[in-house]
Amino acid sequence: KTATLYTTLLQELKRTGGEKDSTCFFTLNDLGLFYLNNAAYVKAESVLLQAASLIKKYRGEQSVSNATALFNLAELYNRTGQLEKAETGILEGLAILEKLAQTTDEERVIKLNNLGELCREQHQYEKSEH
Repeated sequence: KTATLYTTLLQELKRTGGEKDSTCFFTLNDLGLFYLNNAAYVKAESVLLQAASLIKKYRGEQSVSNATALFNLAELYNRTGQLEKAETGILEGLAILEKLAQTTDEERVIKLNNLGELCREQHQYEKSEH
């Protein structure tokens, strides 16, 4: 039922404001996270990639929104065992936030911890210590 509500909202947003309305890509992102949290990984990836594409197009690659989209995709890839893609997403997202000076120490620690866990899961112990 939740997915249906998101889908209906997206259709209405596209009809009235078009895809460049930030509500549209944030709703897509929320739908992707809904699918992710319900282990519908194929649907989650499709929707999260669509959201990320729109965010890059309308907010730019060097935006906090894009970093968030990369972190969400990294979480999906982590859960589906695509650890190299997950690592790339975390590193790219962190680089954006650091460039924009938009990360708190706490957020940085959390993302670096996530990255360390990925390295550990890949048995890249030396890398996880750095």
